Amino acid sequence: MTPPNCPLEIQLLSVKPYGDDVIELHLSRPDGFQWRAGDYLWLASADSPAKPFSIANLPADAEIHLQIARIATIEDWLTQLMTHQSGHISEAITQFHWSTSELPMVLFAGGTGITPLMALLQQHLATHSASVTLYWGVRQEKLAYLRAELDHLQQQHDHFHYQLIISADVEARPDLKQGLMPDLLRQAQLPLPDGQFDVLICGPWAMVNAIHEALPEARIHSLQT
Repeated sequence: MTPPNCPLEIQLLSVKPYGDDVIELHLSRPDGFQWRAGDYLWLASADSPAKPFSIANLPADAEIHLQIARIATIEDWLTQLMTHQSGHISEAITQFHWSTSELPMVLFAGGTGITPLMALLQQHLATHSASVTLYWGVRQEKLAYLRAELDHLQQQHDHFHYQLIISADVEARPDLKQGLMPDLLRQAQLPLPDGQFDVLICGPWAMVNAIHEALPEARIHSLQT
């Protein structure tokens, strides 16, 4: 993807750690900046190239929150941002939206791909009556950094259910589903609605494509990736 212009100045207000592997950046919200749940933006740090991140919080909030996996390829970029405590962002860009079909929804997230889907769930579950199922794949159980929030949503809404899936943690609890989501789909280990349903998939492109290929195409009413 080619980064767009990033004309809006922001300040880095604080950093919230989620263990050792994920952080949440709290940014100032420029005057007039608007977004919808599911949108993303580009963030430029000093002279470093802009990078795209989904917006983690809801549009009514006074700040902008971004959840970022701390991987080696981004550490220098993060260090620059934290050193300067400022940067520039683009306008918000539409990525995912909540379906209006009232069909069952199935969401697939890989790692921090949970971010835009979580924002959509928080904003729309209370007004959506059809069933919603989320499958969230992480390499290790400790990386499921939004588990408490998802537990809370599941307790609040009878029509919402989520399943955590562990792909590379040999020490994960035996009661947790383990494997790769595309493989589990092909093995019919991840239940899907009987009729047509809407699908949202967010995560690494290899995962997104493999899940799409494993889904029953004829029963997909709409697909967002």
